[in-house]
Order: sequence, then structure tokens, then C-alpha cells
Amino acid sequence: MHKEMTYMTDILNKKGLREGDTIALKPFGMKLRNIHLKHNSYEFSTKSGVTKNWVKILDSIQGETFHYKLEKTKFVGRNKVQHERYKFKSICGSAFKLNGSFVTEAFLEVGDVCDIGFHKFEIKRKQLLEDELELFSQNILDNDKLIKSELPILIEGETGVGKTTLARDIHELSGVGGRFVHINLSAYSKNLLESELFGHVKGAFTGALSDKKGALKQSNGGTLFIDEIDSLPIEIQTKLLLFLDSKKITAVGGELGVEVKTRIICAAGKKLSQLVEKGDMRKDFYFRIASGANITIPPLRDNIEIIKRYIQIYSIEKSVCIPDKLIEFYQSLPWPGNIRQLRGHLDKKYILMSGRKMIFDDLDNDLMSLSSALFDIEKQKSSTMEELKNSYAKKIYFECNGNLTHASKILGISIRSLRTFVGKESA
Repeated sequence: MHKEMTYMTDILNKKGLREGDTIALKPFGMKLRNIHLKHNSYEFSTKSGVTKNWVKILDSIQGETFHYKLEKTKFVGRNKVQHERYKFKSICGSAFKLNGSFVTEAFLEVGDVCDIGFHKFEIKRKQLLEDELELFSQNILDNDKLIKSELPILIEGETGVGKTTLARDIHELSGVGGRFVHINLSAYSKNLLESELFGHVKGAFTGALSDKKGALKQSNGGTLFIDEIDSLPIEIQTKLLLFLDSKKITAVGGELGVEVKTRIICAAGKKLSQLVEKGDMRKDFYFRIASGANITIPPLRDNIEIIKRYIQIYSIEKSVCIPDKLIEFYQSLPWPGNIRQLRGHLDKKYILMSGRKMIFDDLDNDLMSLSSALFDIEKQKSSTMEELKNSYAKKIYFECNGNLTHASKILGISIRSLRTFVGKESA
């Protein structure tokens, strides 16, 4: 019974609705609204309230009357540590339906769906990486004024760190009614980029058989996420800069400028300031696209604690045991594909595993060969002998499933020496 309660509190700790999460509220017959949780309590009612947190008023349908409250509530987790999660309860009116069952109060978790009368809301959370990166060291998602402004935002970071997901979250939290349109500039030739962004009119060039809406017009009233902005030629940078200043676009072959209200979020896999120094990017364009915020998402290898947190949450979501030694192995790798690579590897192991416990297997051996610095020749050229010895010792240690005695015999060194390579936590 104690183990069962501990497991339940672990689930509540990881998946329970917390400050910073989002409720996707769909009032009957009305537009979807996202509520970004910031206050200690929220009131949901058919009548207007007097407190400032009585923020969402739902229209009465067929004479129904109800009053529900979402409130931060403390509970005790492991080692008697107190946590705060939101509990939803009925104050006045009938019970609400939680995932199909009627209840009067309950702690809410990510993925839950609540029906209150004819209204519905769903609990959402920023994806695992975002949750555990502590908003990428910047509280941008808590900056309500910036989120809901029209200021452009620049996100920089290596492939797989979560730039697209962050851009989509900014769009959802902004509350705009238009679409989120994602365009990756590296997927198009230089000749097609202008048309893809600004559109074209029929007959503008060979092959233009009909009018085409560009990405800017498709995202009118919403957000345009421009990925790989470093692929944008200088001449098109100039035209996009003019749009950012005037909010008007001219299609290829067109004559009249059309006003478009689109929020621009750009992403790059490299530091754009370096392109400015080389003359490959206009300085005024660079400062314009970063005028709202310039966010750098760190690579996974620069914060190995994130790897541990991510895997722990994954294990709870999938109800699978991932041993500390295996987590330690994953923390020793550079993960050039970042969170996308880590998630893909865990998903593959989960599908192919037998039982409920992950073990070091051939997939992990292949992973070492593909991503470990030990097998990256270019990185080895700049590595010291001490770094190479350290990497090789860790490789053998993890292949031996954390058995210090076995690994030290293979390496021909003492257990004490091996401990210095793999870290104090293995002693």
C-alpha cells in the first residue's frame, strides 16, 4: 500500500497540473482560449465574480448554474517534501466529468479532459524538454506582455533542441486567432524562396499558372515561424525587413502592397551575429528580427542534469524502469541530435524491449558508435590523451553494465583508477 501511494505521489509530482501549465478552454459555441496558469486559484462560473482571479466566466446554457474552483493545493511527496499542484473542485452545482467519470474534486494531470456542463477543457503542458529546461534559462513564456505583443523573436540553437516547439508554445500562449505556419527555408531553392514567403501572381514567371498565397499571407492574424533563417539571401532579407517595418507585402509579379498582420518568429542553427560579421546577413535585418527577444537554447550536452530529468519523466509516462546506471551512460554522451535524438532512442528501446525494465543493449552500443566523441574522428583530433582515455574507460564501464570489477579487468587498471574516470557516484 505504501509503495502504491508513493508511486501515485510520484505521478502527481511529475504530471500534476502546476503553475506555468496551460488549460485549453473550449466554451460551448465559442472560440478556444488558452489559460496560462499564474495565480493561486481560478474561478469558473456562470456568474461574474468580484476577485481579480475570477478571470474566466462561462455563459449559462439551458439555465444551468455552476461554480467550480481551480486552486493550488499542497501534498507530501517522497522524503516528506511538500509540492503544490492544482486541484479542481465543485463549489456549487453538479459534479464535473473527468476523463468520462463524474467526480466532485480531483487533482488534475497533464492530458486530463474535463467536461463542466456543455463546456470542455484540456490540460496541456509544454513538452518535456521545455518543462525541464526551466524555460531555456529565460522566463520568456512568463513574459505575458512580450508573448502577446507583435514583436519578432529570434531563437538560436542546435538541431533538435526544441526551437519549433518553443515557437509553437509562444503562438498558443499569444492568444491570436490565426494559424501557426512553419516554413523551413533550407527546403527551398533560392529562386523559390521569395514566392514561398510573399506569394506570386499568375504569370509572374514561367510555371506560375495561378495565384499563390505565400507563407506570410497564410499566417495572417497568426504566427509565421521561419526556420533556418540563416539560409535567407541578402536581397530577400531586404524585402522581409521592409515587411517588418510596414506590415505590407507585395507578391512576386504584383504591384500593390497588401497589409498583413503576422507575428514573425525566426530560428537558426548557428549564431547569426557571425553571419553579420561575414557580411552574409544585413546588420539592420539581424537586429530587427531579434528586437523582441533573442533566445539561445543550450545543447543537451551542456547540462547533463536535463538528460536525467527528461529520462525520469519518460520512465513515469511509459511506466518503465530505467536504471540509474543506464541514465549515467546517457549523461556521458554528447547527443549531437539533442532532445530529438534522445527521445528517438528511448522510443526505439521502449518498442523493442521485453519486460518493463530497460537494459544496456545493442542499440546503446550503436548509439555510442554514432554519437560518442570517442568515435568522432574530428573531435578526437582536438582531444587530449587524457580525454580519450576517460572516454574509453567509460565505454567499457557501461558495456559491463556498471560492474567496476569486470570493467577494470578488461581495461587492465585498478578499480580505484576506474572510479576516477567514471565519477565518484559510481564508487
